Amino acid sequence: MKVIGISGLENFMSFKKAAWPGLEEREYRIAQGMDSAAALVIDGKVVAAADQARFSGQMRTAEFPINAIQFCLSEAGIAIDEIDEIAHGFDFAPYRVFYAQNDASAELYRRVLSRTALLEQVRRNLPGFSEDKVFAVSHHRAHAAGAAYTSGWDECLVVVSDAMGEIEGLSVFDFHDGELERVRAIYARDSIGMLYSLVALHLGFEFSTDEYKMMEMAGYGDPSRFRKFFMDAVELRDDGCAHIPLLKLNNSRKEREICAAARSYLDQKLVRRRSPGEPIEFIHEDVAAAMQECFERVILHVCEHFAKETGLRRVVLAGGTPLKTAAKRKLIRSRFFDAVYIYPAGGDDGAALGAALYRASLSQAIPARQLPALRLSARSGTGYEPDIRVRQA
Repeated sequence: MKVIGISGLENFMSFKKAAWPGLEEREYRIAQGMDSAAALVIDGKVVAAADQARFSGQMRTAEFPINAIQFCLSEAGIAIDEIDEIAHGFDFAPYRVFYAQNDASAELYRRVLSRTALLEQVRRNLPGFSEDKVFAVSHHRAHAAGAAYTSGWDECLVVVSDAMGEIEGLSVFDFHDGELERVRAIYARDSIGMLYSLVALHLGFEFSTDEYKMMEMAGYGDPSRFRKFFMDAVELRDDGCAHIPLLKLNNSRKEREICAAARSYLDQKLVRRRSPGEPIEFIHEDVAAAMQECFERVILHVCEHFAKETGLRRVVLAGGTPLKTAAKRKLIRSRFFDAVYIYPAGGDDGAALGAALYRASLSQAIPARQLPALRLSARSGTGYEPDIRVRQA
């Protein structure tokens, strides 16, 4: 079984610029499906993976990853007609009715999110490849599969957190017997990853790109200065979820497109937004520190709740947001976990590998092997175990 996984929503940025002319350039990057990539899995084993940005020279590109696909094929010494499946790390088909509610969202679905849009790209870049061999994998399941099948474990708790998948902001899976069972989803209107990215945007950085800068700033700040704001903004619930009312302030389509109402709330209740190029002041570092503390509080709450519910003693973190936090060290100190694994390809590039692994898992067992990644263990400490060729920008 030979499966190529891909990520990226090629037309999202161009569609948004045509639909909403005159926005600030950073606002166009409040979008899904960036970081296009490809990965090749043969007989359940990861053979190669690559970011499209490595070849195009354009960071965070969403273009169809044809060069990354060609690299993977070259590494394996095979041709595209030997591939059994292509798996895409998004599946919007279940939400088609939702997008059909008005002409604008229906057009977004048709041009960007639909299977038809994906197949047009496959035909253009891989002429002759059978449409019947192209499959979609829901975004958080792709992230979860990439993490679970590369953890080296037979069972574990998998927590996926990013700004937004199709509609989810955080998902929890119970991985056992080679299968992923989703036990809870927190939807995008309560996404701690979305709040994290909006605060980064508020502090003058790029949405879903520069959050690592905010994480670094947090080390210099005092979280107590804005702790109350974030304690009030994010409510932890007894069911293991989080409730973030300020994200629900975006009601109109334009407000949702650029998170306008939520960002105005941050202007009024947090600090004045910083423009790119303005000096970074102590107050910005304090906001970053408080946001960091808030995110770690949410992740610990979710992980510990579902560890108690499932009885699982190992946890895997996936999605873009966990890579931007020190919560992993707090998790390993928690009495609930013996070991923590961080999926190294946390962005949408990692969803390409996860989509391939998930589709492969439906027809064969995936060997328990760990990717070259930081693994924290109460028994063994830290270490790296490279065993495949992975190329990233």
